[in-house]
Amino acid sequence: MHKLSYDEKALCRKTGDVFEYASTLKYNPFSFAKAWCSSTISEQLYNLDCDKIAQGRKYIFNDVDKHSLVKNGTGTAYDANLMYWLGYSLTYASFSLHLPPREIYKKYDISKYICSYDVLHTLSSSRMVEELQNEYDIANNINDLINSKLSKKDLS
Repeated sequence: MHKLSYDEKALCRKTGDVFEYASTLKYNPFSFAKAWCSSTISEQLYNLDCDKIAQGRKYIFNDVDKHSLVKNGTGTAYDANLMYWLGYSLTYASFSLHLPPREIYKKYDISKYICSYDVLHTLSSSRMVEELQNEYDIANNINDLINSKLSKKDLS
């Protein structure tokens, strides 16, 4: 894990702003995280595309494929703080781990990660990435489940 540059941290903040804007439009954090991570724009920002970096949050938001997005049925916006943190932290993890957003979404259980917001948002960014690696890695969780089932079988 490497220490982020000023420019990378600025992109984390910009992505946080995009997610926060999505919350004002009542987009669901789970579906927006998936759409963001699989979008071309997130890949372009990760690759430090100067033309895309210069765009404002509304322009960047408009580059996300919204066909799969889910809005809140109650008509109220999702927590803007959660959405900002989610965008910031996913981008921070991408840069720290040298993984594009698409790979972050494939490798880690983002739904479980979002549900742990109350605890995770209190951590420093680098500690949050460590938690993501240790607790939300899908392959590790599957291996732990298999090992626990095997251990129970051995005991019987």
